[in-house]
Amino acid sequence: MTAITAERFLSPDELAARWNLTVKAVHQMLRRDEVHGIKIRNKWRVAPDEVARFEREGARR
Repeated sequence: MTAITAERFLSPDELAARWNLTVKAVHQMLRRDEVHGIKIRNKWRVAPDEVARFEREGARR
């Protein structure tokens, strides 16, 4: 049997704290599709692998 691991999606508040940005800036990044997120009940959430991708690509800039 395969183990099921639940990935925890991050909120814009959590990303703002992690990236030292304002929540408004994170929302703008989501709307511009710089960071790929999904809306769950009108609230943005970002998958951990997307956070890693953004941080990896951001480090190359």
